[in-house]
Amino acid sequence: MRICVECHNTKFASEFYTDSSGYEEKKCKACRLARKHLLSGSRPVLRKECKNCGVTKPSSEFNNDSKSIDGKQCRCKPCRKMERVLHKYGLSKERYDLMLWAQDNRCVICTTEFSDSVTPVVDHCHNTGEVRGLLCSNCNTALGLFKDNVDRLQKAIQYLARNTCRPLLEEPIQC
Repeated sequence: MRICVECHNTKFASEFYTDSSGYEEKKCKACRLARKHLLSGSRPVLRKECKNCGVTKPSSEFNNDSKSIDGKQCRCKPCRKMERVLHKYGLSKERYDLMLWAQDNRCVICTTEFSDSVTPVVDHCHNTGEVRGLLCSNCNTALGLFKDNVDRLQKAIQYLARNTCRPLLEEPIQC
């Protein structure tokens, strides 16, 4: 026998949902169904405040969550993405913010200022996993295309330095 946290009635265990991992719901099936019908009949939430950044945003900025009373997650999509990035690279929010400050909120390579349209990307060594800095997407992609190989990058620099823009076949290519 178990007690439902919603209706506070004592019920048999079979009157509660259990998921595939063995987690037992705290609300009975009847209360879950009642809540589901209540939610489906109510007006959808148009705006919601993110519990992380505190900004009120349109509900489209939040992922769906069937267990939430309003059907949306409590953190907005950008905050959730940031949480995943920080977790992936083992960074704290404080260290990430310190890196942004130390780089003057700019890409280390091209010095483009980060904004809503140019978001920082965490650059890391693929061999050690160590975080090197924050780059714009273009610079991070360029390093990746050169396989983080210093020799390849130096050859590319030499190529650009000796082959300035000029019409094709104007003069022979010097090697």
